Amino acid sequence: MALFGILLYSVALMQCFALAVDPVALSVDIQCPIGCACQSYHHISCANISDLPTELPSLTTQLQLSSGHLPVISADAFLNLSALTTLHLSGNNIQQVMPGAFSGLSQLQFLHLNNNSIEALEVGVFENVTTVTFLHLENNLIANLIPGVFSSLAKLNVLDLRNNCLTTLLDRTFRSLSALRWLFLSNNHITVIAPKAFSGNKALRKLYLDGNQLTAVPTNAIRSLRRLNILQLSNNTIPRLSADTFGQKLRDLQEVYLDNTFLEEAPSQAFSRFRALKILSMRSNRLATLSFGDAFQSVKQFGLSGNAWRCDCGLIWLRAWLLKQAATDQNEVRCSSPSAHRGKPLVKVQLQYLTCPPDASTTPPLTAKSHSSTPQSAAQATPANAIGRQARTRAKNLENVIPTNPDPCLSKRIKEVIVSEITTSTLLVNWNVLEDLGDEYEIWYSTDAEMQSLRMIGGVREVELSELNAGTIYKICVIPQSNMITKCIGPSDGQCTVAHTLGRAGNTEPIQSEGKKGQYALGAGITVIVILLIIIALIVAFKLKSSRIGFQRHFDEDVSTYIEHFEIDQGRMDFDQINSAYENIVDKGSV
Repeated sequence: MALFGILLYSVALMQCFALAVDPVALSVDIQCPIGCACQSYHHISCANISDLPTELPSLTTQLQLSSGHLPVISADAFLNLSALTTLHLSGNNIQQVMPGAFSGLSQLQFLHLNNNSIEALEVGVFENVTTVTFLHLENNLIANLIPGVFSSLAKLNVLDLRNNCLTTLLDRTFRSLSALRWLFLSNNHITVIAPKAFSGNKALRKLYLDGNQLTAVPTNAIRSLRRLNILQLSNNTIPRLSADTFGQKLRDLQEVYLDNTFLEEAPSQAFSRFRALKILSMRSNRLATLSFGDAFQSVKQFGLSGNAWRCDCGLIWLRAWLLKQAATDQNEVRCSSPSAHRGKPLVKVQLQYLTCPPDASTTPPLTAKSHSSTPQSAAQATPANAIGRQARTRAKNLENVIPTNPDPCLSKRIKEVIVSEITTSTLLVNWNVLEDLGDEYEIWYSTDAEMQSLRMIGGVREVELSELNAGTIYKICVIPQSNMITKCIGPSDGQCTVAHTLGRAGNTEPIQSEGKKGQYALGAGITVIVILLIIIALIVAFKLKSSRIGFQRHFDEDVSTYIEHFEIDQGRMDFDQINSAYENIVDKGSV
């Protein structure tokens, strides 16, 4: 205890010495500029001023100027504020920022120039502020960006250019911004994006291009953004997508927004290379159908309302997906056709009514009589009351052409069955097909003692078998389903495989060697010791902190958080989402 007392006394003496040499703790008599409000001479806010204030305290870290009329920011305007980290110049009707205006701001991180009347940015405007991480230029009148105007901002994480007058993005417009992660270009008039506009921005995670005048996805410009997670393209005019729309390298895309883009065609192949897609939003468009794609297996949220959906067999998979969602999300897709289902949620349509007319190109020849000379137009005009009779005739004729010894298990259509062991009670089954017969498959999985089956609807070719026995051999078979064949009895070896769950039979835990068990026991003992040491350290730290409080002055009571700069201007713009995510950006570090 005597040693502990000496330690506390030493800490107290050091604290007193720090306070004695701290100029802020000594309450140096620094005058707050006229017309400004000062908080501990760190945070200064000046309103209704006619010119930039002079002789600001050199200790200022945050400065907000809101005069309403500062048309020009001249060179060296903030020369003596080397400690400044946040500068708010929003809403001052600024029309021009001179090169060198921010000279001397060697620690500036947050620069707000939004809500002004800036029409152009000259080269050299930002050359002396290499530490800036957030740059706000939204709600100005900027009509063009000179390539390289931002090149000195090597640490820039977020660039906001929303609500300006941009029409074209030239090659290398954002060159040297190797740390840029979020780029906001929403609500401009952009019609052209050069193929190398984003060259060098390989760290970009979020790209917002909504509310412009694009007529197609800028494939060539975005193909190099391999780390892109969010792509926002809503409120443009993009009527169709193709298999090559998003290129081949955007494999990390998690969210794609195409709302209100007059979209008529969206083949699933357009999204086929996405392996982490979580949100796909195509609301308020002209889509009638959407075929299933492998990328949709990972989707957690579809935005599909406001389209002209044709509820037929092509949407069986989507109906199955919607039924797994919350009740509030199941009405996202409503039928526009056929007329019998108009206005009805897709999930409310019985499965047997989601049918498609037979495809003449794939229907086998019925009999010699089917090759009659009846004109096609006459066949199309067949009265409604004759449809049932024709269907019965077609079914009877199909019976005549089905082979006498068909393959009831459709084994030749299954290319391979692949099984992966996940846990002691779970297996993951994937299968590939040589020829897709339809959207339904039946999975058989059996042991020597029992056999179980599972029906898959919607074109899905992957299933997770759970609640299996540990350490057990299972035979797994995949059988395509068709109403044109009899029931499968004995699937062939080509559509079956054998897999073994992890662990010992009758045990739900993985098999472990005695050596590993000893290692686990040793690890547990070390963990307990470390926890005890941490608890002791926390007790010591708490006592030290209690002692420091008695010596510490009140000068740090108004210290704000690292991102307080966003809260100052909430009246004009909403940056809540940027604020809440900034710490994650900083934690990841610059690229």
